[in-house]
Amino acid sequence: MAKNKAKECPPGLMQAFLRVNGNETPQLVLLPKEKDSHPANLVLLDGVVVDGHPIGECSEEDAWNACSKVAELCRAGQEALSKVGLRNAFCEHLAYAYSILCDCAKECDGDWTMSKETWETLIRSAIDRIVSAGKCLDFHLDKYRTED
Repeated sequence: MAKNKAKECPPGLMQAFLRVNGNETPQLVLLPKEKDSHPANLVLLDGVVVDGHPIGECSEEDAWNACSKVAELCRAGQEALSKVGLRNAFCEHLAYAYSILCDCAKECDGDWTMSKETWETLIRSAIDRIVSAGKCLDFHLDKYRTED
C-alpha cells in the first residue's frame, strides 16, 4: 500500500488518482481525501482534490470538475517546463551581478586601489546583468533607469 501524502484537507474532499490495470487505458479515480493509504495500482495526482461524494455516488459534475483540475495542472506544468531556459538565464545573470558586487564590496574593505573608471565599469556591468535578468521574466528594468 502506498502512503497518501496529503491528509490535511477537510472531510468530504476527494483525492484524484489514475488507476493502472494491466494494459487497459488508465482511469481517473476519486477516493476520500482523509484515507491514509491507497492501493498500489493507483497513481496519486498530488494537488488534484475536488469536492465529491462517496465512491459510486459521484455526479457527472464531479467527474468534469476532476478532469478540469487535472487539465489545469497539466497546463501549468507545461508552462513551467517551457520557461526553464528563461529561468536558467535569469539565474546566470543574477549570479554574475552578485559576483561583481561582492568584488566591489571586497574592495571597499581593502585599500581602495581601483580607479574611478574601474568602479564605474564594474557597477555598470552589474546593472546590465540585473537588467538582463529582468528581461528573462519580461520585466524591463531599463525603462526605470534615470539618465545621468
